[in-house]
Order: sequence, then structure tokens, then C-alpha cells
Amino acid sequence: MARINSSANDKKDDWPEKNALAVAKIKKVEKYDAKAVLVDYSYNRVFIHISEIANEHVENINNYVSKDDVVVVKYTGIRKIEKKGKKPIIQHQASLKQVNEEDKKKTFLSCKNDSLRHKFKIKYNIQYLDENKFYNFDNIDMYDICGFSYELGKSFVKSENDLKVTQLRRFFDDLRLIETKDNWELIKPKFHLFKVQLEISLNRNSIPQLFYNLMIKCLSQIETSKEKEENFKIFVRFVESIVAYHKFHTFLSENKSYSEDIFDEESFEIHPLVTIYELNDLIDDEECGELEYANSIARRFLKSKNPKNNLNINQLRKIFNALKNIELYSNNKLTDFYRLKPQISYSFGRGLIPYDFYRLLMFLMDLVYYDNLSNENDNWEKEFINNLKILIKLLESVIAYGKFIEVIDILN
Repeated sequence: MARINSSANDKKDDWPEKNALAVAKIKKVEKYDAKAVLVDYSYNRVFIHISEIANEHVENINNYVSKDDVVVVKYTGIRKIEKKGKKPIIQHQASLKQVNEEDKKKTFLSCKNDSLRHKFKIKYNIQYLDENKFYNFDNIDMYDICGFSYELGKSFVKSENDLKVTQLRRFFDDLRLIETKDNWELIKPKFHLFKVQLEISLNRNSIPQLFYNLMIKCLSQIETSKEKEENFKIFVRFVESIVAYHKFHTFLSENKSYSEDIFDEESFEIHPLVTIYELNDLIDDEECGELEYANSIARRFLKSKNPKNNLNINQLRKIFNALKNIELYSNNKLTDFYRLKPQISYSFGRGLIPYDFYRLLMFLMDLVYYDNLSNENDNWEKEFINNLKILIKLLESVIAYGKFIEVIDILN
């Protein structure tokens, strides 16, 4: 009987058809092959031989792919490796070089993983800036805004599209001032002046062409839309998110020890007692030991021996209060909830929130949101609010345990 060279967690029947395309994540790069897992097929493992990496001679695979890269592969089937005196080894094989750009794009955008699919949707929309296919503001929501601005914030940091934070802040401050006007007739003169300022900045090489293209396309859409004033407000939120994520990516670029990846479903562990799967249960089930989680989170971040992990309890209160205000007072809870993400990212970029806590919070917020992403029933808003309440309750308990730990320390 042949021995199958695969992970113990592989599900034998969950494989694509031969020559089908699939999204894969690179897990290990070796001298003669790369090992990857198929995202939409139970994370089953495939091998990409060095000869299938690129349509040219490959000396070093690391020049083409790296660990944690997300790629599209063609599943080429099973290869049997015969070894004298031993059972043959069965390997599931895949190819990178047999995938063209158009197939890659289609496969990414049909990925079953909501988070990855949205990320690639955003990536390709950035490319569309030069193809007049940018988002229509009449259809955009805060979820799209956050995803798009996350990638844009990254593209404007230490690259050919480098944008100085002072220049970006100046534009945002100008927009916020314009936003205070009561109606479109009062906004309109300042609106056109803003376009002139963009033109001047471009001619002075103060802003990159990509940023100019982006702003002009947005402003043009606002000007031709029916709801000009409302769309202008959405645009200001968009620029606000770009400012936040620009700060976030600037911090990451200056601190190479941090990983940009927010969470990894296979290996992410925020602290010794809470893994990603337990956190998932926590959001799904209100009765699954929330207080124990809150206690361990408080001890990890509010009383950490590592200064990099220390979270000021006042920062935690601000986040808690923002979420509580959304629950109690917001007329558009989902929009305001997702608008909070870039604001928290900005706080991280300023060094006010430790990275591990930031990752934990982003993951929890995604759990609250993703349950509703493709929900077509009429109760999705109610379910979102229930999930939001669980998150609020968890943070409230973390704050309570934090104060308790402070008191115990004083008494000791």
C-alpha cells in the first residue's frame, strides 16, 4: 500500500479536480519545492516542485514565493514516488507557472474564505484606478471603505507612491472643515478649491500620481451623483480611514518585528488560554466561560511583564465606550462598528495599543461582523447586535478584572 505524504489533518476526499485552480497559502519553502495548503479544501497540503514555480529557470524558490504568501495554483494531481525497499509515497502536486493572470484574478475573487476574497477584491479595485472602474459611491459601504483604505494606506508608505503623513493630514483637515458646511451649495466652492489644491500639489510633486487619481475619481463621482452631500460625507470617512491605515502601515514599516497578518486560522494564539477556535466559540456561545477568558486577557495585557504587551486600561475603556455607544445610540450600528476599525488601527500606529491586543481585537471584531457578511435572512441585524453585545460584555469583564488585579497588587 502506498504511503501518503501529507498532513495528519488532511481530509482525504476534499481535493479539487485535476487541473482545477485553487487558492493556496505557502507554508514552507525548501530547496527543491514549496509546501502549501489549499484554503478552500480543508487546508489540505500540496507540493509545488521547483520546476513548477515559474516559466523560467529557477535557482532559488525564495525569489518567487515566501512563507505565508497567498497564491493561486493549478492542482495537477497525485505523484507516486517509488523508493527501493519502502512503500511508495503519494504526493498531491500543484503548479504556479500554469496559472495566468486572468485565471489568478478569477480564482482569488471566487475564494470561499470571506476575508481573503474581500482582500483580493480590494487589491484589484486599486488596480482599476487606471481603468475607470473605481467603486461607485452610491453602492459603497463602510466595510469596503475599510478594506480599500487598508490597502491604499499600505501602498502610500515607503514605495514609489510614497505620501508624507503631513500632506495627507492637511488634505484630511481641509475636508473635515468643508464637511462642517450645512448644505451642498455651501460645500461646492470649497469642493472645487480642494480639486485645485490637489492639482497644485501634484505639479509640485508633493503627492503621488496614484493618490491624485484616486482623489479626482472620487470627487468626480460625488459631483455627478444625486446625493452629493451624503456621498461627500462618505468620501471624508474614506480619507479618514486612509489616514488611519497610513499611520498603521508606517508603524509596521518602522518596526519590522511585527507581522502585517492579522490572524492565521492555523497558528494564531493570542495568549496561553485562548486560541482562535475558543474565541470563535466565545462569540458563538454566550455561556462558554467568558469570565475565564476575560481574566486571562486582563492578566496578559493589563498586567504584562513584557512592556510591549502592556495595555493602558484607559485605552481599553475608550474602546469599550465607543462600542457601547454604538450599541445604545447609533442609528447605523454596522457602519459605525466598522468605522471603529481604522480608528483603533490609528491608535496602534501611535503606539497606544500593543500589537497582540490589536490583533485580538481585530479578530474579535471580524467574528462579530463576518457572521453577517453573507447572511441573507431578515434577522441579520439582530444577530449582529447580539454578537456585538457579547464583545462588549467580554471587554467589560476584562476591565473589571483589570481593576481587581490593580487592587490585589496594592494590597500585596
